[in-house]
Amino acid sequence: MKRKSISKVIAILLLVTSLSIITATSVFAAGSSEPTFELPIYGSSGFASIEINVTYPLNKKVVEVIKPGTAFTILNGTNESYFKVELLDGKVGYVPKAYTMINLPDIIPSIVYYPSNSISSMFRSNQTEISDLTGNKLYNVKAFNARFNEVQYVMPVLYSMAIKIQAAQNEALANGDSLKIYETFRPAETQSEVATKLSKLMYSNMDVYRAINTAPWSQDWFIASCSSNHQKGRAMDCSLVKVLETETRQFRKATYSVVTSYEEYTMPSAMHELSPAAATFTCGVSKTAWQYATLSDGMLASEGAQRLQKYCTSNGLTPLASEWWHFDDLESNAYGLGGFYLLGGGPDEDGEIHEVFNNTSRRQIHFSKNPQHC
Repeated sequence: MKRKSISKVIAILLLVTSLSIITATSVFAAGSSEPTFELPIYGSSGFASIEINVTYPLNKKVVEVIKPGTAFTILNGTNESYFKVELLDGKVGYVPKAYTMINLPDIIPSIVYYPSNSISSMFRSNQTEISDLTGNKLYNVKAFNARFNEVQYVMPVLYSMAIKIQAAQNEALANGDSLKIYETFRPAETQSEVATKLSKLMYSNMDVYRAINTAPWSQDWFIASCSSNHQKGRAMDCSLVKVLETETRQFRKATYSVVTSYEEYTMPSAMHELSPAAATFTCGVSKTAWQYATLSDGMLASEGAQRLQKYCTSNGLTPLASEWWHFDDLESNAYGLGGFYLLGGGPDEDGEIHEVFNNTSRRQIHFSKNPQHC
């Protein structure tokens, strides 16, 4: 009887493992090295993560050198290493995929997007509001998107990370769940602002100071004072929801689903709670040692947080020891410094994302000053 029970457990584990593998690899069509997103890449919006030479023909003449944050429309992604793109001034050329951030809502519309720092910042520490930060709109990512003919949020990550996020979302959807993304790219100036204002709170409130600096933690575990993976385009802050209702929509010849009703899982802490209450593990760990780390009490008490971690890590993303919501793609490039706003010069300026083939008007993206970095 005991042997039979053990065999049943092993069978279940093998089934779960095989399902995870199928889900993770289902991003790639049979016999193809190109990933399959929910919607075609053609016509989606891309952004340069660093200064890029745009060449035409491929790797030949430089038609333009674009600054970090420059927007363009992706026309073709069949080359293994390059996208064919059209710039906002109409020039056509090729840019490296490795340095391209792609707008997630353009290609994975089933994810729930709620960019809190562009709506009402949720940053707190020890459940204490951070003055001139909590509740404020820190930067703008709300724009009219001609691809869908509606106002949406612009939430890009590096292309290589987008592939892994699609795989994680596939696995979540197969289990009746969905990712809910709160933040991807974060401007360097915002990163610096959060670090500075958290420090100010910490040194004026000893309860906050003691909470943040309880061994083995310190302030840098919760908000880096210099450039972080958010500026590089290879990080996302996300939660998990139970899908209650969806709606099927049409995009040209393709159909896709959007989540119209959901229930968010109870997590170890509120989103962007900068204190050990948000910890994933009981101590800080490296990018590989996390697999052997001990889950925090908050994680052990949260089914949703454990599900979220499984969906993300089984598809190549790495968790952060101090924040249950934060996942990195450490295999992607790490050169971006984030010294720009995606849509305009600050939190109050709205922007537009347009498809070139729709013959719509275009606007150039403005840039902020260079960021402070380590």
